[in-house]
Order: sequence, then C-alpha cells, then structure tokens
Amino acid sequence: MIHLSTLFRVSQAIARTIEINELLQVLSSHALEYSGAEKCALLLLQDGEWELRALADDRGVQLTTLPLEYSQDVPSKLIQYAETHLKPIVIENLCTDLPVIGNYLKIHRPQSLLCLPLLNQETLLGILYLEHRSAQGLFTDDRLMVLDCLANQAAIALDHARLYQTVQRNESRLRAVYESNNDAIMLLSEKCFVDCNSATLAIFKCPAKSEFCGKHPSQISPKYQPSGRLSSEAATEHIVTALTQGYDRFEWQHCRWDGSEFIAEVQLCRMEIDDQAILQAIVRDISDRKAVEAAIRQKSEELEQALLQLQKTQLQLVQIEKMSVLGNLVAGVAHEINNPIGCIVGNVSIMQNYMLDLMETLNLYQTNFPEPGITIEQQLDAIDLDYLRQDAPDVMQAIKDSGDRIAAISQSLRIFSRTDGAEKQPFNVHDGLDSTVLILRHRLKSNEQRPKIEVVTHYGQLPEINCFPGQLNQVFMNILANAIDAIDELSEGKSFQELAQSPHQITISTRAIESGIQIMIADDGPGMPPEVQRRIFDYMFTTKEVGKGTGLGLAIAHQIVVETHGGAIDLQSQVGEGSTFTLTLPC
Repeated sequence: MIHLSTLFRVSQAIARTIEINELLQVLSSHALEYSGAEKCALLLLQDGEWELRALADDRGVQLTTLPLEYSQDVPSKLIQYAETHLKPIVIENLCTDLPVIGNYLKIHRPQSLLCLPLLNQETLLGILYLEHRSAQGLFTDDRLMVLDCLANQAAIALDHARLYQTVQRNESRLRAVYESNNDAIMLLSEKCFVDCNSATLAIFKCPAKSEFCGKHPSQISPKYQPSGRLSSEAATEHIVTALTQGYDRFEWQHCRWDGSEFIAEVQLCRMEIDDQAILQAIVRDISDRKAVEAAIRQKSEELEQALLQLQKTQLQLVQIEKMSVLGNLVAGVAHEINNPIGCIVGNVSIMQNYMLDLMETLNLYQTNFPEPGITIEQQLDAIDLDYLRQDAPDVMQAIKDSGDRIAAISQSLRIFSRTDGAEKQPFNVHDGLDSTVLILRHRLKSNEQRPKIEVVTHYGQLPEINCFPGQLNQVFMNILANAIDAIDELSEGKSFQELAQSPHQITISTRAIESGIQIMIADDGPGMPPEVQRRIFDYMFTTKEVGKGTGLGLAIAHQIVVETHGGAIDLQSQVGEGSTFTLTLPC
C-alpha cells in the first residue's frame, strides 16, 4: 500500500500540473505505478463524446485524441456503463452480473480490472481504466481507497487544467467559466483583490463583491497561520513567488465574514490582462478532506500500534509455550532421575563402610589363620585378593563421585526449569548460566565435523538480582545456541584437523557495575555485517535457512531483557572476528 506521505507527494505533483497534456501524462503514469496494473487508459469527455487521451503501459505513456468508438484498447461497454452509474467498478476474472462484457473483454480476458470515474463535485470529467491480464485480486480496498483519493485530486486538477486551457485559448470565454465555477476564483493584484466570482461570495459568506474587492489576502485571514507565521508576511511572500515564477500552490487558513475559519487549498496563477500581471487565485475549502486525512492518519497510527501489540503478544505466547514445553521436559527428567540418584548416593556410603568392615574381618582371618587350607588358597589366588583390596575402595569412590555428578546435573536441570511466578524473585545469575551450558553440553562436544567447543567463564562477584529466572535462562539459551550455530556454520567446509589447530570457544564474562550487573557472551564465529546487526532483534528476522530458524529467539530475548526487566541488550560484531552480546540487568 502507498504510504500517506507518498500519497500527499503524488497529489501535490498532480495538483501542481496545470498544462493538460502534462497532467494526463503525470496522472496516467502515477496511476499505473501505484495500482500495480499492466495498462492504464485515461478517457476525457470532449463536447459530450468520449476520447481516449492517454494510454500507459510498461513501454511508457502515449498521448492521443482517439474517439472511444474507434479505440481497440479499452472496453467501450464498460466505459458507457461507468458514465451512466458514476461509481467505481471492480471486476475479478470477468465474474460479474453487470452488462459490461463486450468484445474487448471477451477477447483479452483481463483477470483484474478497475473503471474509476473522475468526478469533481458530482460532475463527470473523465474515466480512469486499469487492468492486469494475469494477476487476480489486484484492486483491494486499500488500493482502491488510494486510487479514489488520487482520482478526486485528478478531477480537481483536470478541472483547473481545463480552466487554464480555456483562458489561454479564448479570453472572451473566461467570464462565463469564471462565474460558473464552484470554487472561489479571484483576481489578485500585488496589493489587493480586484475581482471575484459568485462562488467566492458564497464560500466567504460575503454580502457583496464591493466589500470583498480592495482587501489584501491577510485581511480575510487570522492574524497568524497554523505554521505560526504572520498572515501578512506569508501572503506577501506567496504573491511575490507567484508573480515571479508564474505559479504557486499552498494551504491557507481563511476567515469568513461571520467570523468562522476554514482551511483552503489555494492556487495562484499569473495572467496577463491588458499588459498587467494579475494573479488568478483559486480557493477550495478542504476542511472535509483534512478531516478525512486526519481520520486516515489516526487510523493508520492505531493500526500500527495494534500491529506492534499483536507482535508483542505473539512473542509472549511463543515465549510462554517454549518455556513451558522445555521446562516441563527438563523438570520431568530431573524428577525421574532424582530417586535413583538418591538411592545410589545414599547407599554408596553404606557400601564403603561394609567394604571396610569386610576388609578388616578378612585381615583378622589372615592373622589368626595363616594356613587357610588348599581350597581357600586357590580361591584367593583366583580372585587376586591383593588387587581387590587395593581397587575396591577406588571403585566405590568412583561410584560415589559419579552419583554426586548426576545429582549436580539434576540440580542444574531444576535450576534451569524454574517456573516464574507473578513476582520477581532473587536469583544467582551464575547458576542460570551454568545450568544453560549444561543443557547445551551435548552440542558443545566434539563430533565428526569439528572438535569440542570450549566454554570459558570469567565470573565476577555478583549479587543476587530480583528477576524472572526462567525467562533469563531462556535468554541465555537463545544467545548460546545462536553462538553454537554460528560456529558450526563457520566450520562447514573445513577439515577436522584444520579446525583442531585452532579450536573455537565461547567466553562468558560477568561483572558488577554501579547500576546492576553485566553479562558478556562472546563467540569467535563468523560475525555479522552492519545491515544484519541493525535488524538482529527485529521480529521474524533471521539469517538462517528455511526450517532452521524462526526469527523469534533474539526478539524474545530483547523483549525479556529490555521490557520485562528494564535492562539493555547490545551487540558488537565484526565480520570474521565474532560477536559479543552484552546484557545489562538492574539489581
């Protein structure tokens, strides 16, 4: 959809064009550009008969004066129907009950077409015809609204252009057109108004032409314009511009004779009457149009806010769902292994005591019965008693150490899968970082493609912070997982031996600062170019292949750190040198 600022710029380009052929070219080219159509035809009424005046396609704009009955480029039945009913006609895939399907449409069969009457105060001035022979659904409501706005501006511009053309061709006919126009038209010298039409008196609610003439434009204006400039200074500047350059167009705040004010569109055009430079001023009350533009602008802002809110809500839902699934999985695993871990760790100590008792008893037997007999001696040789005495305590200690290790892993899983409540809670960030690294340990190990990725930690003395631990763990998970992905991507195409000579590593550093704590997670991956860095936290932005990334991870991380915790997350990256994410969290 065309932006509002672009719409204004196009409208101004149309309104500034006063010469009829130039206006036809500007209007048809812009209509073709912003409609997405393949062909644009502009028809004007000339002495009650339709003429094809402009035809635009990918080859450019062709101006002509071909009567409709001789034209093979537009559907004549559709034009005649639009002339009668004075309303926009949109047809998709020729599906319509309207009696407009003639030879042209049967032969060319456009998939999308639009026939748009150009009306100026309910007066039909022309018809804009647009078509696309292969694309369906081209003329949406949004696009139709934009084209309708351009059509209204085009109708006004056509009216003014025709008026200007009429003045140039035949000065004797000027008075009739001058008086019959619905816009306020005035003749203005450098000092004051010298004439005006009947519409001027009606618009300004002035009782007589004699009261209007002789006044300077600033005398029918408030003291200050909406821009803050004095009306007298601004009016003089516009008059000088129009006299010097031949034309000027601007918006102006006017006062009526009853004291009410209105916003108007003013066009000043220099004319020569009796060898004297006179300005023709055309004033149109655009209060209603301004109200519509303000409503469109407000609606656009509301839609943008609604879209932002929808994106935030979607991120929150994705975040909640991901943490719920991951948390339940991790918590379930920790719970399932907790009982056998407790059994192993608890019974190993008992078994160590049992082994000591058995060894002492065995020593007593050897002391008191030095000659145990041939059968026992053979058994002792078979089991290698001396080695058993030496190795059994080591085996029991190894079992105990492994049980303690599994218990530590279980504790880390429980830390990572902590469920956040409604309120923040104290949290040791180092526990969260360690538990996240543990969860990702399987991805850090050596594989067939690359050696092990080393995780180096430089932890400072940090206070506990009040936060949502589960959400911060998700931030750590997203950043560390992306770092591993980046290193894996950089490792592609390299041999294991080449990578082993300079193995990759991820460095995690923490420190306390005056306002809170800082966490730096750095990798020596490929790094990111500036254009990627600028968008790295954008919603749905990803540099990964389809199916390998959603573009939500870092957007969620940004939302958690910045919006939920009131902190900051920054990225420093250099192509070929790696990336560093810095998280700042308040205490």
